[in-house]
Amino acid sequence: MKRGDLTEGIINRVNLNYKHRGIAEINKVPTPTKYVGKCQQKWRRNKGHFIACFDSKSTVDYIGTFQGKSIAFDAKESQVDTRFDLKNIKKHQYKFLKRHVTSGGIGFLLIHFTNLHEFYYLPFKILDKYWTDMIKNDGRKSIPYNAIARPEYRISQGKEDRRGIYIDYLNVIEKEILAA
Repeated sequence: MKRGDLTEGIINRVNLNYKHRGIAEINKVPTPTKYVGKCQQKWRRNKGHFIACFDSKSTVDYIGTFQGKSIAFDAKESQVDTRFDLKNIKKHQYKFLKRHVTSGGIGFLLIHFTNLHEFYYLPFKILDKYWTDMIKNDGRKSIPYNAIARPEYRISQGKEDRRGIYIDYLNVIEKEILAA
């Protein structure tokens, strides 16, 4: 299991639930890949399987609509309890979110502090502030936990059941839409 799989699995289940209940249509954006060939080596376990590599940079992890608004976000994990490192965000992801927000959509990060078992919504405006400061002023290379872990950004978690953890991130997004 690679880093981020746990968080993405949780979000994928939640998005399916939102879809089935008619609340929102939010989809995982597939990573663009291209076919490279077949594995022919006899000693390889994946003999006969297709081999692919990344074709181009993707956008963000999820894109969709909620209450008539376009939303785009990337899911991130932090195993550090005191901060979220900006190196976890690729430049093309930041630029995509900036264009999305500038054109009227809602862009954000959904951050999972794995050791703390906490999920937070991070609005683009906060990401933009720290990113810009890092680039232009050689500022912090991370966002402090206390800038993220504000009560209004906390994503409530339901009980863990046989399908895993349930989070309701659209509840926080709805408050953002109403405040606009």
